[in-house]
Amino acid sequence: EFRRVLFRSRLGDRLATLALSGERGPLLAGVHLEGENRDRIRVVFEGIDEAGFEDSLRVTGFSIHDNTGKPQAAIYKAHIDPESPTDILLELVEPVQEGWSLHYGWGFDPPCTLTDTQDIGIPVFGPLQLA
Repeated sequence: EFRRVLFRSRLGDRLATLALSGERGPLLAGVHLEGENRDRIRVVFEGIDEAGFEDSLRVTGFSIHDNTGKPQAAIYKAHIDPESPTDILLELVEPVQEGWSLHYGWGFDPPCTLTDTQDIGIPVFGPLQLA
């Protein structure tokens, strides 16, 4: 029962923040391949103040899938870019392959921890074709 009350309170706080600010919260603005070998993905968001994302938790929830939709163990590190705190960097174990796609929040109960400094989570997305 306590968890249910806590969830309602947090959800209510989030909805009130959005309603009072007149903003929509974090939204995906773009995905860019980086690195000589295309072994890093920059995920850019808009609708976030310049303070960026809350960095007290580990960034989770991103996944890469091959052209058949099968998840790949390609991301070895996901983190907030310290130079641009509204961007997420996904470091890959290998270059992006043809047909790969990016998801956030894929599956039945994904561990999505990414929130902005006002505790507003980003919406799930995907598949976004990478190559």
